Amino acid sequence: MAKVIIHATTTLDGFMADKDGGVDWMFDFEAADEDYAVVHKVMEEIGAIVGGHSGLRYSTRSRRRL
Repeated sequence: MAKVIIHATTTLDGFMADKDGGVDWMFDFEAADEDYAVVHKVMEEIGAIVGGHSGLRYSTRSRRRL
């Protein structure tokens, strides 16, 4: 049987995007090397990612890479 892990992120007002639909504010903070190490470890262990269309649309336009 597969293991399901749910990760949900939100802000105090219930929205991730700003009033114009942008999420660039999330990248205003520096990430530590340990943060990237955790992300890479999790990505190696998962078989699928389910997300919404706004996140997919942003990720396909963005040049950001982990």
